[in-house]
Amino acid sequence: MAKAGDPRLGTILVDGLDKKLNLIGFPFDEGASRCGLKAGQELGPDCMRRFLPKSGPVINPETKIDVREIGISDYGNIEDPAEEKKTLEGSLEKLALKTARSIEKGHFPFVVGGSNDLQYGALKGFLKALPAESKPAILMLDTYVALEGSNDKIDARNFLRYIIEDSNFVNHQNNLSFSIAGLSENQCLQEIFDEAISHKINLISLESGLTSGQETKLSKITEILSNLSQAGHTDVFITTNLGVTASAF
Repeated sequence: MAKAGDPRLGTILVDGLDKKLNLIGFPFDEGASRCGLKAGQELGPDCMRRFLPKSGPVINPETKIDVREIGISDYGNIEDPAEEKKTLEGSLEKLALKTARSIEKGHFPFVVGGSNDLQYGALKGFLKALPAESKPAILMLDTYVALEGSNDKIDARNFLRYIIEDSNFVNHQNNLSFSIAGLSENQCLQEIFDEAISHKINLISLESGLTSGQETKLSKITEILSNLSQAGHTDVFITTNLGVTASAF
């Protein structure tokens, strides 16, 4: 429970799509199961909603940013399509629609999963909502490049293949900056790194020497974002996962 004079995020969180930051839950882990990874990511959105109201403060004491000036709306979870059409692919299409709707209103979608393949649906919606003349940027904070396996069915280790083949990606490719930062060389085969480079994906290590602390990695990410802004990339899609977050500690 929040103390008097110390409001938590629960005091400003509302349902719907009216506020600037829109939470979207993707409670599916089939993409992980399909490629043999440990499942359980489907619980992510509900866990987030359990703890978020108690989080805070709403005013950052270091930056003096008041989250109340931004506002947070809970846009709900992506629900299962009709039982007879229940597929991961259908859920990803629904995620793309919700993401696009948030951006078209001038808001910032914040998607919580869910297995890594949700990035395909969210990114598809992001690119679909932007005008053709825009200069978007994609910054994936990840420890590996999801170009493994085939593209018979989308999963948590091959979703990047679906992204680079999607028409929304192709339409923006000439003005697009695409980077994956946080890579660990022992996570991917050299041929996968080479394939990523062939698609003009910038591969960035956040390591510095033998070790790299949290502050060093965060400063590198800040530098990347600053460089994107200076290059005119004002629409930036950022994604991360618990694996790369844990490696910062």
